[in-house]
Amino acid sequence: MSNFKLPLLLILLLNISTIMGQQISDYQWKNRLVVLLTDSQDSQMYQLQLKDLKTDLQGLKERKILVITLTPNYQITGIDNGIEQKAVLNFKKLKKETDGFEVILVGLDGYVKLQQSKLLTHQELFAQIDRMPMRRDEIKKN
Repeated sequence: MSNFKLPLLLILLLNISTIMGQQISDYQWKNRLVVLLTDSQDSQMYQLQLKDLKTDLQGLKERKILVITLTPNYQITGIDNGIEQKAVLNFKKLKKETDGFEVILVGLDGYVKLQQSKLLTHQELFAQIDRMPMRRDEIKKN
């Protein structure tokens, strides 16, 4: 794992105080997180990302993906197969770019697997996850 991922993981774990009133540790090993960081929920990139993720809610469910949106003024919403989620995150500490949009994938183990400032299609997201050893084990068991 690269050196920047560990500090980002620690920041993420320290700054997520609750999701639906639970501790982040309650989701580790149970859910993968996709955190959408956007300066505005009106941004075109954010809207495209959210629309794309919502096209395959079954795929999100199969892969245990919880989607959270975070804006600078702490308006936090999300989708987990259509159910709204709430979290407390530190936008400025998580965001690498100075403006625009970013997406972060956190694996079941709590480590950051991907962080990018371009659209991540659900096909790319699923392919990334499906290559992970834990996901391959989930597929074998099913």
